[in-house]
Amino acid sequence: MPNFFERASAGLSSLLNDATIRARAAKSTGAALGRAGGDLGERLIEALKTAARVRRDGALETSELCDLQVGVNCYADSPGFMRTQLWESLLDRAERERGDDGRARSGADAGRSEEGETLDDMCAILAADGYYETLQEAFEAKSEREREAENSGSTGDGRDGKEWRENVGASIERDLKRTFPHHEFFVASTAKGDAGRAALANILKAYAMHDSKVGYCQGMAFVAGLLLIYLPENRAFAAFVTLMEGSDFRSMYVHSMEGLKVRLRQLGAVVRAKNPTLAHHLEAHDVTPVLYASGWFMSAFASDFPVRFSGRVMDCLLAQRSPSLIMRICLAILNEAAGDLLKLGDFEAIVVYLRTEPRAWSYERLNAVMESALSMHDLTDENVERMDKGAVATEDVVQCTPSPALAKGPSTEDPLIDASDVAESPRSPAHARSPSAVDDDKILDVIAMLDDWTTIEYDAENE
Repeated sequence: MPNFFERASAGLSSLLNDATIRARAAKSTGAALGRAGGDLGERLIEALKTAARVRRDGALETSELCDLQVGVNCYADSPGFMRTQLWESLLDRAERERGDDGRARSGADAGRSEEGETLDDMCAILAADGYYETLQEAFEAKSEREREAENSGSTGDGRDGKEWRENVGASIERDLKRTFPHHEFFVASTAKGDAGRAALANILKAYAMHDSKVGYCQGMAFVAGLLLIYLPENRAFAAFVTLMEGSDFRSMYVHSMEGLKVRLRQLGAVVRAKNPTLAHHLEAHDVTPVLYASGWFMSAFASDFPVRFSGRVMDCLLAQRSPSLIMRICLAILNEAAGDLLKLGDFEAIVVYLRTEPRAWSYERLNAVMESALSMHDLTDENVERMDKGAVATEDVVQCTPSPALAKGPSTEDPLIDASDVAESPRSPAHARSPSAVDDDKILDVIAMLDDWTTIEYDAENE
């Protein structure tokens, strides 16, 4: 199965190459599953075995058939080209909603960044010949300048240039092989897969030049990759920028990850309001949204769920461009899982469940989740913000940071981590790090550790 959080911290991800660490992780996972017990424990074990079998057998997803979500209707087993036509139509509509000067008719504040700087409207800019290609060329030129500067011993663009090269160029190349590794469009060692990876790299590099304040962050590859499965390369780029700006994905990928923190806090408030029994149970066991929902938000479910499911999510995102849509799906997943979660009285077992069971749900169960989410008409962007503000005002909020047992960060006492092997997160340079940056590192380290822990190639030897 695709593994998003394995990429969240380079230092921790590399630990999976150590057989000893893998063995310890498998043992810890086995212990948690043992405490779950009964039928539920067996289901969790089967979920891990299924994930391992998919990786081992190399079963491929394809785009020949899809479940197409058009408004409130889902058209199951539709030809893949129909999704292409739908997304093209939605992009055309987005262009028509813009003025002739490329600005949104709603006013000059549309697409405004956190610094108040108006971003270019991608749908309008793409009408200019060669803009997308120019961005790619600019990326390669910048990379070449930095390489030449490093080889000559000069500073080039200085410390920022070195960080840009390491955090953007190297991160993109590293993440390509981890993005949809079991989809025919990106699978390794095939002509189609090689072409798909090259196109995905082009999109991510172009966006890094288009929006240098974001550059590249883990999670973006899955969103762009999903779009690329069904759209031509330049149109996939246009759709990606539309999502980043129109659906406010951008705020989740900036260095401070402020948008992600807000969404995780909002999810806690929404669950408290809509399912207080489950919210109390999760909080009583120190299970906060950062431990299970970060990848859901940052990859629009593409990193953890089948393309058939995440494709439907994208149908709705391009049509509605509403940040609350993913919130509704998160709540629907938790509601669907509530019956099982309330039976679990152990932190590790709950986290293992949330990181393994939903991704292995049957087609029928995932369809029920989507139908439930789409029926939550009262969970609008405005109502989500209102719930969040109310919770913050009364200090009745779920903290985005993990529980104290995990938030202390990597240590030699942790059975999954050797302190000597932990490297700096690629998004958090060592110099001039603020307290909030340190907190960000802790969040990344914990979610990376948990995903490594729950996506071990579980087999009979680990039972």
